Amino acid sequence: MKENIYKLIFTIILIAGVFFSFFIFNRANVYKVEILKAQLDEGNVEKIGKEEILTQNDLDQVLEEFKLFKGISCKKEIQSEVGLGTILEIDKIFFEKNTKEVKPIASLTKLMTAVVALENLNDNEIIYISERAEAAFGDFGNFKVGEGFSLKDLINGMLLSSSNDAAVALAEKIGVKQFINLMNRKAKEIGMKNTIFYDPTGLSVSNRSTAEDLLKLVNYILSNHPKIFEITREPQIVIKEVNTQKEKIIRNENKLVKNNAFLGGKTGFLLNIQKGGMLSLFRFSNYTVLIVILDGDWEARYKDTLNILSCLSIH
Repeated sequence: MKENIYKLIFTIILIAGVFFSFFIFNRANVYKVEILKAQLDEGNVEKIGKEEILTQNDLDQVLEEFKLFKGISCKKEIQSEVGLGTILEIDKIFFEKNTKEVKPIASLTKLMTAVVALENLNDNEIIYISERAEAAFGDFGNFKVGEGFSLKDLINGMLLSSSNDAAVALAEKIGVKQFINLMNRKAKEIGMKNTIFYDPTGLSVSNRSTAEDLLKLVNYILSNHPKIFEITREPQIVIKEVNTQKEKIIRNENKLVKNNAFLGGKTGFLLNIQKGGMLSLFRFSNYTVLIVILDGDWEARYKDTLNILSCLSIH
């Protein structure tokens, strides 16, 4: 009888010991991972020791952080005059070229047009295409005089097709002059000190900004209107004309839509100066990468974006 009791006690002690060891081991892992991540956050990647006790999942996570910081500085050459590459969540710039230079931003303007429309018009607004709107340069989106669309549909159509007609129609709902004033007021509010808007489309070469200012706009949009970028990663969308209920297919001409890491963005190009830019978001591990290109030619915008992206080995 006593022998059985001793065996039971021994078994209990053994099981307790196993659980205690497992708990201590895991706490040690957690503690070491926290130390490693703190070192990584400080950029002290050289302090990571091979002797650290880690589970495979912990190791994978730390290695991802290590690779991220290891590739944080990029010295590649680009053709465009302005380039910026940054990892938003950790505020790390890994590529920069002339990021303070003021350049025409073309249809990147429409990101601010979308912000102002969302913040100053009611969700249930119906926006009609006027003769003035249809007369705007280009037929992107194939909008026609008299067609009416919900605020959401017209903004989404504008962003995806880069429709100047849609941008003018949105501005007319408030009054074009007042709308532009609101765009400039919002730019100042966000801290875009070197940005100015003269029209809601980006057709004016006088619509100008810097890569640094556009970074501020992106952060504002992601915090307040993330759907702006969500819609721009779609290959195509369907919007509906309110009177006839006829559906209109809007296709995304941004070639980066085919990139699996692409999270959205905006292109812009001015035919009169044969220069343009791109603003693109990508997913890297658990982070969001922003790449801004300004003052590049038609193809260089894409090539330079992917060149900067290759610094992180994700294209």
